[in-house]
Amino acid sequence: MTKPVTFAATGDSFITRLLHKDEAFEEVAALLHRADVRLANLETTVHDSKGYPSAQSGGTWAMSPPAVLQVMKEYGFNMIGWANNHTLDYLYGGLEATEQHLNEYGFVHAGAGKNLAEAGAPRYLECDSARVALIAATSTFHPWWAAGEQRRDSIGRPGINPMRYIMTHYLSKEKLEQLKSIADSVDINAFSKVLIEEGFMNSPGQNVFLFGNSLFKMGEQEGTKTEPHPRDMQRIIKTIEEAKRRADYVVISIHAHEMKGEQKEAPAEFLETFARACIDAGAHAVVGHGPHLLRGIEIYKNRPIFYSLGDFIFQTEAVTSQPADFYEQYGLTHDHNVADALEAMSANYTRGLCVHREVWEAVVPIWKMQDGELLEIELHPIELGYDLPIHRMGWPRQSTSPAIVERLQALRGILGAALSDRIGTKKLLAIMAISWTVVQFGAYAIASLPMLVLARVLLGIGEGPFWATVVSHLNKWFPEEKRGLVYSTVNFGAFVGAVASAPLLVAMIDQNGWRFAWAFMGALSLIWFLVWIWMGKEKPAIAVAASSPVSVEAPKAKWSEISKVMLSSTYIFCFLIYFGQIWGTTFAAVWEPVYLVKAIHLTNQQMAYSIAGTGLVAGLMTILISSIGDRLYKKHRSYRKSYVWVGGVSIILGGLFFYSVTWVQSTALVLIALCLGKGFAFSVGTASSVIVSSLMPARTGLLVGVMSSLVTLAGIISPLVTGSIVQAAGDVAVGFGHAMSLNALIFVVFGVLFLLFAKRNEGKIEITSPISNKIEN
Repeated sequence: MTKPVTFAATGDSFITRLLHKDEAFEEVAALLHRADVRLANLETTVHDSKGYPSAQSGGTWAMSPPAVLQVMKEYGFNMIGWANNHTLDYLYGGLEATEQHLNEYGFVHAGAGKNLAEAGAPRYLECDSARVALIAATSTFHPWWAAGEQRRDSIGRPGINPMRYIMTHYLSKEKLEQLKSIADSVDINAFSKVLIEEGFMNSPGQNVFLFGNSLFKMGEQEGTKTEPHPRDMQRIIKTIEEAKRRADYVVISIHAHEMKGEQKEAPAEFLETFARACIDAGAHAVVGHGPHLLRGIEIYKNRPIFYSLGDFIFQTEAVTSQPADFYEQYGLTHDHNVADALEAMSANYTRGLCVHREVWEAVVPIWKMQDGELLEIELHPIELGYDLPIHRMGWPRQSTSPAIVERLQALRGILGAALSDRIGTKKLLAIMAISWTVVQFGAYAIASLPMLVLARVLLGIGEGPFWATVVSHLNKWFPEEKRGLVYSTVNFGAFVGAVASAPLLVAMIDQNGWRFAWAFMGALSLIWFLVWIWMGKEKPAIAVAASSPVSVEAPKAKWSEISKVMLSSTYIFCFLIYFGQIWGTTFAAVWEPVYLVKAIHLTNQQMAYSIAGTGLVAGLMTILISSIGDRLYKKHRSYRKSYVWVGGVSIILGGLFFYSVTWVQSTALVLIALCLGKGFAFSVGTASSVIVSSLMPARTGLLVGVMSSLVTLAGIISPLVTGSIVQAAGDVAVGFGHAMSLNALIFVVFGVLFLLFAKRNEGKIEITSPISNKIEN
């Protein structure tokens, strides 16, 4: 076992001023010095006008005096990533001068260089306890900033390590035809057509329509999809694989402004894919930055992904000069100065990054790893002086405000049932367990049937939100591609518990009375409660700095947003197949024993063994089927190509096997058909819960809880309807045949509807196409 290694990471350091040390500096520096590895993203060039200003910049043109690196040194940083949208603000001269000064100050740095091999190479930090590799890249840059490969007949090109991405827009057939008509009317593609014809540009591909520089394709679901550029992705993966053979730990630094739609806090789809692929390849952490605010944290395969840590130092308002291009875009002349230009950009500081408090609040994570595994994470809130005059803003100080980490928790999607969304799943599970325990022990005070009914109602309070709360709790611990297996395993455990406890409780009631049996169950519940309080954890080991008490309140989604999700086709048809499962489950619990004895003529003992045996096999089938859904989701990252297809096909097969019960002759075939029917049909509850929990992660508990509550109606309706059918038939065997046929019809119809209409923005044809890089000012 190796020694633990402690890491600290920060977001963007857009540092343009020299530091007057004070108490705030000392506190932050002391915090960073707790770690062995201390990483920052340097979002400025460092030189004294050693390069020509680029025709385009990352926003403002960033240039800082070399002495700012001494400030970074005094904070404690020993690793610097500097691949970002400001690296070539002053072209190759600025890049080369910055690299020279980083070397002079002794930083391990990565992300830019004289050619692609240098820019993409891992750089190594030697610590007492480990050797740590840093690989840095950016997805936000102007295309000509990308470093070029060397060849035997051509030198490489200086630049950044690029992580390009492919963006494709999907439209309906009707809208795509309208877009093509517009393109023809204004000749927006005329020049591209000439370039393609002359061989200077590749065709975007079959069935792909180019509108200017944007790619469009017909799709079932309108929207935009981004994915990592395969060449850059493969190149970086190879670099990770090399680095993990030469170091104990590999850290990825990725600068990415790209977002989902207009949600700046939400990383673009390609960034999530990239980050997880890096972990899959062997990286131990992915540290993101770029959008100048916090994004969520994901623990993937027990390794952290920080999608954005916001800003650590942000002094864009303190730049000392800007090229003529900056003045021109705001209609200014040579008579104006930097202050005039910055005030024009911000409309006298009434718009832009300076007016949003969240830009000036961030966290510094400190995490500990041992033998490549995550042990714990602390999140230390910092703020950068939002309430100070503009010329004094930008230096970090530790914060006692809980709002910073609360916002981060909201971005991570604090999950839970409708109540656990607010108070936490551990607390709610404990409340349910203790309330259930108290009522069980209170059985000795029950002396009448009304009191017994009241006790049963009170027990329901402890049981009602159980499944939604469990789903919420498990989502914190397991990634999406494992949830089907986990949910089905919990369900299987509940079934095994019921099968095992039933004969024991019956024996207790016969020998000691029902009060003793209730008290026995209360004792078991009390033991579970005490163990849960002692050992249960709310979520994986992510600790928040003691200086910032944190509320676990979920983000307050508007009811209009929640109702929109509940009225979506995905939610409605997830409810329907879950309703079908509960219909079948209740039928099996109420009428299957009667059917086996009265219609199949089994003895009571044979019936008991048959139900237990087929039930156990069906439970194992649900685990297997759910695992298939997980594997398909991991492969395709598509709910439709995994849980929808697996769930829909499974319940249809379950219906067909249930229907076969009505015409097979031998008892063995009846039991096999029932076993397969239950195994296929009863697995869909897992699929529907997995899909619904992804619709609005912050309100998983509410969405799953409402669905679970509504489907209990099936548990009331099913025995009444099927019982009436059996009774009306006059003949038990015929009546149960009709009831089985009804079950089969419900399963098949609901399964087909689910396959047709349940989808999570899926069903689009994927393509490869030219590169898209966006610049955010």
